[in-house]
Amino acid sequence: MIEEKMAPMHPGEVLKEDFLDPMGMSWKSWNRK
Repeated sequence: MIEEKMAPMHPGEVLKEDFLDPMGMSWKSWNRK
């Protein structure tokens, strides 16, 4: 799931994911690593 989200990494997608994820610790943590 995380890998699939990392594939299409667009500026709009990132903002969308950030808003959709209240915790912000799903794919962000993996991407930050």
